[in-house]
Amino acid sequence: MKIQSLENTPFEVILQCFFDAFADYFVDVRMPVEFWHSRWKADRVNFSHSYGVFDDDNLVGFILNGIGYRDGKKTAFNAGTGVIPKYRGQRLVKKMYEAFLPELKSIGIENCALEVITENKKAVKAYQSVGMQITRHYICYNGPFQISDFDQEVIVKKVETPSWDTYADFQREGYSWGNSRTSVELYDSFEAYEMWSKSQLKGYFLIDPEKSTLAQFEVKNNDWETWGKPLFRKVSEISSTIKINNQDNKNKARIRFLNQINLPVTIEQFEMEMVV
Repeated sequence: MKIQSLENTPFEVILQCFFDAFADYFVDVRMPVEFWHSRWKADRVNFSHSYGVFDDDNLVGFILNGIGYRDGKKTAFNAGTGVIPKYRGQRLVKKMYEAFLPELKSIGIENCALEVITENKKAVKAYQSVGMQITRHYICYNGPFQISDFDQEVIVKKVETPSWDTYADFQREGYSWGNSRTSVELYDSFEAYEMWSKSQLKGYFLIDPEKSTLAQFEVKNNDWETWGKPLFRKVSEISSTIKINNQDNKNKARIRFLNQINLPVTIEQFEMEMVV
């Protein structure tokens, strides 16, 4: 077996290996080809710096690396790792990391990161074996939600251009790789809404109305008790169900609000990182 870049491997071959590797996964990954084209583009996957394990000419395992900057550091984000069942138990993930880390370092990568479902104990151990450490605990949601009455008088309006610099002042924690500004801007489908009260910006959200997905949402001073309901009332007018990935469990006020509106939890994930 050999480990090499996926630069010259057809997208369809990579996707089929991805499907085969995740056939017994915690969630169903069999989305249309267009979905994964868009998803991996937003994750900034660079196939020249993504790697696969080949048995003869057959792709049997892979690591897809998104390349970009996070917190000022050039980062390789593992957007997907998989090994088809027949080839598991051979420490191929560790072997891939050992093979490509020197190359990533040579192009200036300072940090490696990934997300893994907390229940996937084997994967967590595999990543720890290459030097990854758990740095964040995320909660993911998907389903219907309930908004009760509120007294605040607000205006929530769609805006053509997100006020990114202003939004940054609202954020307590940095967003996950896939919900970051850079990733959101690579999609064409997200819309920005701002909530105003007495001529002051009190909150905002970024939503993909077709997929009913929220990428970012914030309220002033993290005051979800005051501003959460009016913000999500507008969300409910766009979609009666909503999908939210990777909410940092350190933000207790926001997590408490999402629980109060009875939004179902789907999975929980760890973010893991290591310095290269």
